[in-house]
Amino acid sequence: MAIVRNLATVKTTADITSSATSIPVNRLNVFGESQITLDNPFYVTIMPASGDEPANLVNSEIALVTGMSGLNLTVVRGQRDTTARAFSAGAIVTMGIYAEDAVLNSGVKSGVNNAQTELRDKDGNPIYPKVSDVESSQIADSAVTTAKIAGSAVTTAKIADSNVTTAKIADSAVTTAKIGGSAVTTAKIADKNVTTAKIADKNVTTAKLASGIVTMTRTVLYNNASGTTGNITVSQALNKFDEVEFWFMDSNGTPSQLIRTIPGDALAIVLDIPHPGGSNTVYWNLARWYWTAGSTTLNKWGSHYEKVLGTTVSTQSGDHIKIRKVVGIKFVSN
Repeated sequence: MAIVRNLATVKTTADITSSATSIPVNRLNVFGESQITLDNPFYVTIMPASGDEPANLVNSEIALVTGMSGLNLTVVRGQRDTTARAFSAGAIVTMGIYAEDAVLNSGVKSGVNNAQTELRDKDGNPIYPKVSDVESSQIADSAVTTAKIAGSAVTTAKIADSNVTTAKIADSAVTTAKIGGSAVTTAKIADKNVTTAKIADKNVTTAKLASGIVTMTRTVLYNNASGTTGNITVSQALNKFDEVEFWFMDSNGTPSQLIRTIPGDALAIVLDIPHPGGSNTVYWNLARWYWTAGSTTLNKWGSHYEKVLGTTVSTQSGDHIKIRKVVGIKFVSN
């Protein structure tokens, strides 16, 4: 801690040059210390013994006393924006308080609150307030910028949970690299925020689904908007799938129908569509296809239509049902 003494004044006993670092004086006890170290140096003003003007930047200087021995002061010359100069014997050396040593009477908080005031110690180093002295009301929001906050200074312990809101986090700032895997839990994601639009298909894998979850995949094996009444070639054998959908229609413009079946190794499918004929008459169009294990060909087996008039049924030849799409379905349990 720096030494401060009231009326601590001595005189030089010999001439000193502007480069001298040892100043002989007539006494030392006024400074109150017999030993000075780098931990407790002090500043003095050296001024002429006589003159018409008081001490100023032209005729005086400030020196830093770093040691005392015998009747000599060990000094660093030209301190506090002053210039080292030569002095005659009898020059006055006096301890003083300088602008750099001043601390506001209003205390540290006042200094923090006033942007025009900068507190410094005797060596010109800034005086920083204690953490307990800084209040949010004393720091303008506009004064806080990312450039003024070191990344290492930001920790979860320094940010209250209640202060973290979506409005304070830019969407562009949220990336997977900034979110720890262990931080993502179902409890932290509202159900209403999970939509298919927010999950890319490629990100959905069986490994990412909880055990017991069953997923379904659909593969289009054949697609012809106009439909066909004959043999059909599909892209994969039907027995590779758990279920198969057949989309079909008739030549009378009846909307597409759908039937789903379990294909097995060898099976046939019978498709039928009723078609009103008027005067209590209904026509039933029917057609059959069959396939074998490993084959990609659906073979046409036959077709006809039945005319139903009241309780009378008559079978007529005809080929009216068309298959327009075949879809293979697989179920995967995780």
